[in-house]
Amino acid sequence: MRFESALELQAQIFSQIFEFIELPVAEGMERPTPGLFLDPVLLETKSARLKKARKRAHEDIALGVARGAADDDARLAVLVQSRTNLQSSMVEEIVRIAKGEAEVAYIGRQKPLLWTTTRNDPIRLGCSISPTTVQ
Repeated sequence: MRFESALELQAQIFSQIFEFIELPVAEGMERPTPGLFLDPVLLETKSARLKKARKRAHEDIALGVARGAADDDARLAVLVQSRTNLQSSMVEEIVRIAKGEAEVAYIGRQKPLLWTTTRNDPIRLGCSISPTTVQ
């Protein structure tokens, strides 16, 4: 499939299977293709999240776009952190929606690099910023 089609497929899975919400585009900005998505749980308060402490199936699954056989070819990349999710119904549904044009790979549990978990003052190139949460 083409790269743009893989991005649209990724957006479809984010909204339909993961049930993420698409963020609105600010006035005057052009809509990115396919858009930006957010897990609605992140909008809940900490106490509400703790009450819903159940593990959600998509927490160990990441989506991306992998290069295909040809230069203009792309495939959906499904990266799984848990071996049990390799055969899960959610991964099977993703592959079904992708019509088999998905590459599923077990990547294991990912841990952040030490410098990304410590305070960087001043901010370093490659760091992201966000409000901190204490758990």
